[in-house]
Amino acid sequence: MNFPRSSPGVCYHDGDIYACGGFEKSDENSSLDTFEKLNLDTNKWVSLRRSNFRASGCTLASFHDRYIFKFGGKSDIFNLSGKIEYYDSKTDEWHIAVLPDITSQ
Repeated sequence: MNFPRSSPGVCYHDGDIYACGGFEKSDENSSLDTFEKLNLDTNKWVSLRRSNFRASGCTLASFHDRYIFKFGGKSDIFNLSGKIEYYDSKTDEWHIAVLPDITSQ
């Protein structure tokens, strides 16, 4: 990886391995917003656009060979995050997922 870390979210997507967030190795209190992929053809890490929110221990999920969803994690060592965002691998852009408000129904 280009950025040493622990506890990143990781997934396989469209032939490559993606890693997002995690804790800095030197500061376990600080989550990262870095995002990169391992190109399995060249065996090299490529830095991509940073995510909107810092998170460690988040979950990544590939969807339809285009999107990678990032769920939750910790914004720092003490605070859980309920944020969901997704990455468009065709445009190299992150988007915040807007969920319906079911509490008023």
